[in-house]
This record gives sequence, structure tokens and C-alpha cells, in this order.
Amino acid sequence: TAIVFGTVLGLHALSLIICKVSKRIPFDILDWDDVKSTIRLIVLALILPLPFLLYNFYSFTFDPFLKAWMDQNIITSPPPLNYLLSYLLVLPFAVIGSYYLLRNSPWKGLLLVAWVITIPILIYTPFYMQRRLIEGLWVALIALAMVAMEHIRGGKLDRLGNSLLLRILAKHQFLFVLAFPTTIILLIGGLLIVQNPSQPIFRTRGEIVAFQYLESKAESLDIVLSSYETGNALPAWAHVRVVVGHGPLSVGFVDSINQVKTMYHQDSTDNIRQEILSNLNVRYIFWGPAERALGGWDPHEASYLFEVYETDGYSIFELTSEDYLIE
Repeated sequence: TAIVFGTVLGLHALSLIICKVSKRIPFDILDWDDVKSTIRLIVLALILPLPFLLYNFYSFTFDPFLKAWMDQNIITSPPPLNYLLSYLLVLPFAVIGSYYLLRNSPWKGLLLVAWVITIPILIYTPFYMQRRLIEGLWVALIALAMVAMEHIRGGKLDRLGNSLLLRILAKHQFLFVLAFPTTIILLIGGLLIVQNPSQPIFRTRGEIVAFQYLESKAESLDIVLSSYETGNALPAWAHVRVVVGHGPLSVGFVDSINQVKTMYHQDSTDNIRQEILSNLNVRYIFWGPAERALGGWDPHEASYLFEVYETDGYSIFELTSEDYLIE
């Protein structure tokens, strides 16, 4: 957000200066005092959050957990064609709105146009969270599109507005129903999920009761070893820590998920399992359908584990000795 904020405002300030000094672009509506005042406000807006941003930068650089999270939280942008298809219906109106706004009220239009121009550059910069940088773009696109709609509905069409595209849209506004499929898909998808309850939206009663047992039994710092599917939901029900849950928030996710698979695999030896439990400082082991799917190991056969809970196909085991734990 800070990157988008700073880039858009910076480009806006630059565009104000360019438009004012350029003789080709009429910009008499704004004098230099207004430009300087606006730039001062922009600089102030960028300086005020600076201590917080510097603190974030320091934390994500030197804090081992936050750095691990950043290294795993890779959210890259899809190919440009995906974005083009996503914004295809609104883009023509945004372009026409930009034309009218810059021509009739450049002071209002420069910020929105700078915003839209900035985004295609940002979303493909070498940054680990590229896809996040497009958030908020709808604000600028819809504002520009509404300017075009005002001219269409008000009959204020010039040579550009009399183009074939605008004539069709002005006379056949029912074409805007093309914007409905997304809403319809969401509604139908929600209804299908309700009619066919399944994970991860719905959890079984047996699993939830097992989670509630851990909430009443375990301490807040106890670590529970389970499958990814179980670990992703368990912390929402019990104040415990899991080995693997939310992908970016599970430090060393790939290595941890491999250790979990090794733990439940029938070919692993007890020595290997005990080493994993010790390294991860595990206190409880969860055993349900998702864990059985990882391998044929039966925790009942482990002498170092004691079953403390069992019902409806869900079992919870506790280590019988702290010898396997790292203090």
C-alpha cells in the first residue's frame, strides 16, 4: 500500500510540474502557488507515515520470523491478458473519461490518470507481492468511467464521443448486463456450497469437538503436529501452535510439511519420528482422516505416545515424557 501510495502521489506531483512548464499543454487553471502548495501537501503526506514504514522495513529485514514470512509470501501477477480480460468492460469508458477530464478539468483528472498509468508498471516490478499493488485501482477506473457516462447520458458527445463504440453503448445500455456474470457466479457458487457441505468451508462435528478438547486441555504455547488441512483450521478453535497451517505463516513451510509427511508415513522408524518431535518441540499429535491419508502409521503403536482423546474417528496423542522435548 505504501508503494502504491508513494508512487501515485509522486507521479501526480511530477505530472503537475510537467503540465505547468509545458507550453503544449494548457494548464492556466492552476498557478504556481497552487502547484507548490499541492506538492507540499504530498510531501507531508509521505513524511507522516515514514517512521512506521521505516519500522516495518527494519522488522521485515532483521526479524527472522517476519523475514521468513516475506520469503514465503510470494504473490506474483498473472499474465497481462488476465488483467485485460478482467477490466475489459470498464477500460474503454475509463479511457474516454480520462480524455474528457483532462481536457475540461485537468486539475481533477491528473491524479486519477496518474494512478491508472502507474499500476501496469507496479504490478510487474520485481517485487514479491506484485498482485497486491493493483488493489484500489477500481476506485480510479470507476471514477473515470463515470465521467464518460455523464457525457453519454447528457448527450455531450463530440467527435470522439460520436464514435461507433459510444453510439452503440449510448443507445443500447442493456449491454451493461455483461457486467453481471461475476455477481451471478458468486451467488450460484454460494448456493452450491450450502447444498453440498464440505471442507474447508464446513468442518465435521467430530473434528470440532476434538479441537475444543485441545482448547480446554492444551497450554497456549503447546505445539500440535497434524496435517496441513487440520493445522490450517485448528488455531481458530484452540489457542495452540501448529507445525504447518497457513502457508506463508508457517516458517520453513516446505521443510515442515515434509517432516509431517515423514511422521505419518508407515515406513518411517520410531527414531526418525522421535527426532522430528524433538526438533519441532511437539506436545500433541492429531490423528484424523486427513492424517491417515498421509500414511499408514498408527500412533497407538508408539510407546512414547499416550492417547488422551478419541471419538468419531479423531484421536489426540500426548507425549508420555518430556525427554523428547527441547526446553
